[in-house]
Amino acid sequence: MTNYINNLETNHIELHFEKSDYMALSAEQKTELKSAFNWSRYAKAWVSKSTRDHYRALQIAKKLGFTEEEKQGKRLTFAEEMERKAEKAERRAERMETHAENAEKRAGSYQAEFNKCRQDWSWLTQPNINSSAGRRFTKQREKVMTRYEKGFEEYRKSEYFKERAATARGTASMAQLEDPVYIAKKIKECQKEIKLLVKLVTRTEDNLYRVENGEELKNYYGDIIKAEKLQENLLTLADKLEYQIDKQAYMENAMDAIRATGRKIYTKDDIKPGYFVKARYGWQEVSKTGSTKFYTKDGSIYGNIYAEIKEVKIPEGWTEPKNEAHNVKEGEIFTKNNTCGQIIRAYQVVKTTAKTVQIREIAVADNQSPLRDRFINEKIERKTVKKKNDGTTVLYDGHWFLYKYVN
Repeated sequence: MTNYINNLETNHIELHFEKSDYMALSAEQKTELKSAFNWSRYAKAWVSKSTRDHYRALQIAKKLGFTEEEKQGKRLTFAEEMERKAEKAERRAERMETHAENAEKRAGSYQAEFNKCRQDWSWLTQPNINSSAGRRFTKQREKVMTRYEKGFEEYRKSEYFKERAATARGTASMAQLEDPVYIAKKIKECQKEIKLLVKLVTRTEDNLYRVENGEELKNYYGDIIKAEKLQENLLTLADKLEYQIDKQAYMENAMDAIRATGRKIYTKDDIKPGYFVKARYGWQEVSKTGSTKFYTKDGSIYGNIYAEIKEVKIPEGWTEPKNEAHNVKEGEIFTKNNTCGQIIRAYQVVKTTAKTVQIREIAVADNQSPLRDRFINEKIERKTVKKKNDGTTVLYDGHWFLYKYVN
């Protein structure tokens, strides 16, 4: 047992055992194997439960002696993957409907004898008589009643299988691809994942360059990072990046298909603060618009995505709010203070724009006096200028506010 199979077509890890090898495993090893793998009669192998992140599956595989990777098959495009998912769901729906039909037949069979006997009222009301004939009758009636109750259990199974069949039919029809809200969320997920993967690829390429030029790098555990491992990681990251790009393109095509039906898909360019929109909770007034979400006066603090909007109304007499330019000037100092009034950090404004400023950290003497032009690093940060309810101008810094320092 040396090679595990990385099936690119199914996105699963496969472990192929001889029966003797499996039987030789300890009970603990079998339990661990079953925690991350399922036996597949189709593949005749143990197939990983994971499809993307195989870290745990690979750790267990290595413990069992599968140390080398063997790739098989060809990665499906996202469209092919969705098509296969729909086909599997269709087959699953047919199986569930067959199970439901069989359960109904069993239920009818179990309850047929009772339905026939209950036509005679005396059969139901006759008391238990302590004689051989009476006891025989009582036992026979109890059996009929037991089968009758079992019939109800089969009817419940039938309803359960019908629900599963309906769920599978929904998956097979890919109805979610007609929902712009679902598609917009998936596109946003892809964009976020692509951004992360691009950063990882850039970092890995940089590390590979450094290692190939003789620099020694170590990982979190203190092990030396080898060029071969970095090259392998690059291939894996490139494959994941290609998949996410493919997925995003598929979702954008689905959104275009919805637009082709005449449905208006609203974006940030269509919405302004002060508009009234009909979305998830009926008509509400927009208080703020962001790049991917909008916020309403009585809505969730987490906002709503633009694809949720069904209608838009512009109030009579509405005028576009003017953005007042901030009055922060280059060279001014802002500080981050603790509850005791001491200065934790100080920053000097090095550049200003219409809505933001760029700042650099400067030294602080005795937690009291910022030292102008005494920059302590090269890092330049961009901060948004805000005005608090009391009119104070501050710089927004995550969970903190930076306040203007006055001598």
